[in-house]
Amino acid sequence: MPGRSAPTRGGRNARTALGKPPAQSKRSGTRSSGQVRKLRRVRWWVWASAGLLALAIGTGAGFLISMNTAPSLSSSEAGWLYPVDQAHAVDARADAITQTTAPVRSGQRQGIVIFVSNSSDWTQVILGPGWRGDVSPFSIEPMQVTVQTGPDLNAGGNGGRSSYVSPGAIPPHSGRFVHLTWTSDLCMGNGEAILDVIPLRVRVGVITKTEVITPVESFALRGPDRAKCG
Repeated sequence: MPGRSAPTRGGRNARTALGKPPAQSKRSGTRSSGQVRKLRRVRWWVWASAGLLALAIGTGAGFLISMNTAPSLSSSEAGWLYPVDQAHAVDARADAITQTTAPVRSGQRQGIVIFVSNSSDWTQVILGPGWRGDVSPFSIEPMQVTVQTGPDLNAGGNGGRSSYVSPGAIPPHSGRFVHLTWTSDLCMGNGEAILDVIPLRVRVGVITKTEVITPVESFALRGPDRAKCG
């Protein structure tokens, strides 16, 4: 009939929808509030742990950077190790470069001594020579590198009783004498072989790297040699 509203399908449900919400909506809201409180409690521990982890990572990274960027070893003194080479060495200077040359003693031990300083804040441990393939300018065999030690050492590396060890440590802001020895076995004929840089394998903290020392003078061995050259 005109003016009469059509019945609404599912009238009771519709009235419920228009009235106050069903009881389960309230329970759902209570459950959500509890989850938020739990998340807040968890979040405090998570943030605390994350902060400590970030601090540890940052500190560790800082130490690694400090080790890797520590100043390299340097040398302020150098000379022939054995008296026979000292006695026969000839020094020459050109363009502010000094070279000391000794006769090669084929098949015999020869060596040099350098004073090595560590100006970094880390103990640096000399592990051995750093030439690629262990072939130095004076020998096809690995050069032996030993570092001064002993009970009488002071910061300057001097002492009444000293021995030499490998590997050997040089503490921060101090120095040690270092021996480099080899058996002269290169075939050089009447020419000469020159050593003007000394690469060393060095451990700084947990990092191992190659550091290159430039001695205050270059060293040369002069032929003729008596090596058996094939």
